[in-house]
Amino acid sequence: MSAPYEPRINDNGKSKKQSMAELKLRRLTELNQRLQEDLNRRRIPVSEAAMDLIAFTDREPKDFMVPSRWGQVSRATRVMQTQLTPKSRLTAVTTHTLHNNKAVAAL
Repeated sequence: MSAPYEPRINDNGKSKKQSMAELKLRRLTELNQRLQEDLNRRRIPVSEAAMDLIAFTDREPKDFMVPSRWGQVSRATRVMQTQLTPKSRLTAVTTHTLHNNKAVAAL
């Protein structure tokens, strides 16, 4: 009769199954800790968050990316048009168009 199977032993004397079980336990413990931290994080209702965003836009300088709040940008306040020379304006428009065409082509 042959000798019974013996599991391989690592350098520190632990079987492979035991070290895998310890690794799994450590991962589950770390996951549990992250989930506990997430559970303890302060939560607020969406309505309160929306009111905070509205209050923030009232305090901060005008953001013309929110036209519903501040209206359309007048030609006098358009930073890009007032700072660019006609030649650099053409370059900016061409570059913008090229980037948009690449984005469309990628879709």
